[in-house]
Amino acid sequence: MVKGAPSQSEAVRAFLDFCGDAVLVAHNAPFDTGFIRKACQDMGVEYNYTSVDTVAIARKILPDAPNVKLDTLAKHFRLGKFNHHRAVDDAEMLTNIFLNLVRLLEKSFDVHDLKDMREKIVGGDYKKLPTYHQIILVKNQTGLKNLYKLISYSHLDYFHRRPRIPRSVLNQHREGLIIG
Repeated sequence: MVKGAPSQSEAVRAFLDFCGDAVLVAHNAPFDTGFIRKACQDMGVEYNYTSVDTVAIARKILPDAPNVKLDTLAKHFRLGKFNHHRAVDDAEMLTNIFLNLVRLLEKSFDVHDLKDMREKIVGGDYKKLPTYHQIILVKNQTGLKNLYKLISYSHLDYFHRRPRIPRSVLNQHREGLIIG
């Protein structure tokens, strides 16, 4: 099926050109974008795309769904059957699922843009989000002060089983820090 296909670097460059400055929508976005991030890293190309994860949204706004697999959500929204694990079919079905999720977000949660989605839906309950190990190094006095703030927030405001720092808080206090 991939006979005569372009090399990874050619395919990734074509994909990035196609995307432009768009927001990427993916089902389990951290998994899918991880491959693109790695390819960009190998090529020495900067990856700075924002992505919307339909898994995180569906988990938040469809608590009664048995799971949030693509085919389960297609059934939930009565979108019909599709040829699962085929790129074009998955992309088309994800588009339809995303449009249904957006309608539901607008109607039931008063979410009208990406910022609302981040604040009201995805980042809503930090206790349910996955955690990741983070290495933070200090460059200067400002960074040291910001690191102390982050440590305080993580222990006082966002502690759940272990200290956590939401990305939004990290971004507010990243001056003078090297984030690994």
